Amino acid sequence: LGLLAYALFVVFFKPADVLKADVSIKPASHVSDKGYEVLPVAITSNPTIQALIAEDPGRVQLVNFFSYACYGCMRWHPFLDTWAKQHAQNVTVHQVPILFNKAWEPFARIYFIVKALKRNDALDTKLFETIQARSLDLTDKKNLADFFKKHGVPPQTVEDLYDSFS
Repeated sequence: LGLLAYALFVVFFKPADVLKADVSIKPASHVSDKGYEVLPVAITSNPTIQALIAEDPGRVQLVNFFSYACYGCMRWHPFLDTWAKQHAQNVTVHQVPILFNKAWEPFARIYFIVKALKRNDALDTKLFETIQARSLDLTDKKNLADFFKKHGVPPQTVEDLYDSFS
């Protein structure tokens, strides 16, 4: 599924175009089909999407659907991270964890733990490496607690945050 997710991401979001897009120009002056596509009203009228846009109106908004369980997402992460930092003055990146099946739910919970701790910059890459490259099962709560403890987060905090999402 990871490869499928990455393939869908590449087809629909054209990461090569995104990385080359000139984001120094205000979004209203961009030309459709030149590095990006205008999303249909069915998507942009969604209240969740409207809330994301309202956070930083007038800026380029990139919504990255990902999972720590996705190999393609791990490969894409360093490019997106570098690009987002280079264009931080004009771009807002929203991370949205996706679930292709129930087995991916713990990875979404892990993302929200990291977000609640405000540690995405420090831990996203380490999580991808631990889950994908080292094949450590972080769906196991003991392994998860050990991972966060190694990075300065008390196990009780991890447990409380993990169980706080429904």
